[in-house]
Amino acid sequence: RGKGIANLLMDRCIKFAIEKNAIEIFLISNDSLVVARNLYDKYGFKEVRLDSQKYNRGNVKMMLSLA
Repeated sequence: RGKGIANLLMDRCIKFAIEKNAIEIFLISNDSLVVARNLYDKYGFKEVRLDSQKYNRGNVKMMLSLA
């Protein structure tokens, strides 16, 4: 924590998605992961309706539009 690694990883993931011509990125998380949620918010992810219950521990779906 505190070394900027999460930001480096997020930057690389977004760059990879753009290189692959993705139009959006989605992730499933848990609302108890406050630090992770802050990172996602910082990068512009928006909470959307969770349309599946197949993730046992995930209760939040977030999307980032790349278009």
